Amino acid sequence: GELLLINRHSAHSIARCGENDIAVNFLIQQEFLDFVPDMIGTHNVLGRFLLDALRNYEQDMAYLHFRVAEISEIQWLLQSIVHSLIAPKAAGLQIRRTEMGLLFLHLLSRPETLSDALPGQSDHALVWEALREIEEHYAAPSLTQLAQRRHVTLSYISRLVKRATGRSWTELLQEKRLLKADELLLGTRLTVADVMNLVGYSNSSYFYRLYEQRFGQSPK
Repeated sequence: GELLLINRHSAHSIARCGENDIAVNFLIQQEFLDFVPDMIGTHNVLGRFLLDALRNYEQDMAYLHFRVAEISEIQWLLQSIVHSLIAPKAAGLQIRRTEMGLLFLHLLSRPETLSDALPGQSDHALVWEALREIEEHYAAPSLTQLAQRRHVTLSYISRLVKRATGRSWTELLQEKRLLKADELLLGTRLTVADVMNLVGYSNSSYFYRLYEQRFGQSPK
């Protein structure tokens, strides 16, 4: 029931399976991923991984491992995808594209299911933890605490994040905060001041300037 996404540029092998093991191997064609950046963005670990998978050169993130065996909505989606492949229907291609998009959205909404890297991949694990800190604690993230837990320096983690994503940790945090602020402004009746505080900004003039630069209009 777990899900392993492997970058198409990554060499890999499968160990001998046991008698009760079952594996389903999905080979995802590029056209199934072309729409993904617009759907889930590229400021998160999953979006960045999928964007890397579309390129013609290998990137730092070789795979993502999601522990989703107990997440019912994801299991239902996977079963539906398998069924649509076994018993094709009219408009089957569009159905599968839609289901694939829903699968990625569900994975994005459950960052806690993303496991640490396998042994020997500690740098990847650091990057994922740094990005999960943004996803889960964007209002008050602490890269310092992560560095202390991992016994590394802040600059070391920052370099890893920059190398893996092409953007600094601060840039990724700002993008997450602004997107969340935009979501709250459009979808709730909270005041601009309330939204600003919820996403982690205390300086209103700074928030207004950032928001206008990102969205082309004031928060109001």
